[in-house]
Amino acid sequence: MSTRDTDRLISLNETATLLGLSYCTIRNYILRGQLPAVRLGPRRVFIKESALREFVDDEAKAIVPPRARR
Repeated sequence: MSTRDTDRLISLNETATLLGLSYCTIRNYILRGQLPAVRLGPRRVFIKESALREFVDDEAKAIVPPRARR
């Protein structure tokens, strides 16, 4: 079984807490396509842990000035 198959699902509330953002901000990231989500049923939405890690890495790269990336 690959890592993707066993990837932990994180609730939107937990994601918001981990990132220090609001629930609404997380929902907006999902609606804009910036943060991929998994829907389980009509109302249950989760973020894969690997997708969250990738999102955080991408955001960190966007914040760091180009000179600091050398």
